[in-house]
Amino acid sequence: MNKQDLISMFGYFQTDEERMDAVVDLGRSLKDQPKKGFNCVTGCASKVDLDITYNANGTKTIMADSDSIIVKGLLVLLKTFYAEKSNESVFDFLEKLGLNNILSTQRQNGLKTIIERIEGS
Repeated sequence: MNKQDLISMFGYFQTDEERMDAVVDLGRSLKDQPKKGFNCVTGCASKVDLDITYNANGTKTIMADSDSIIVKGLLVLLKTFYAEKSNESVFDFLEKLGLNNILSTQRQNGLKTIIERIEGS
């Protein structure tokens, strides 16, 4: 699945509930198992482990895991976004999916922390 596939898939959904159900379904598909605690993201309410490889072509390969199924789904979206070269911001991508306004403030803050870690900020 690539970014365009996700944008098309999320474009079919009519409600925020359908979008969140899709995020949960994506979370169930996450099979990565980075070394636990090796690169733990602090600042998230949920436990998040990341293993990021910065590729020469400007893409990033991400292995990730979380104890939250919703966060796992968000990690799948981030993995897909960063696996491709892009001139758009990750926040624009998430907006295209219709997720910017349906995440709780706490979840938004945690997501921002994860993105900052991935982007090396």
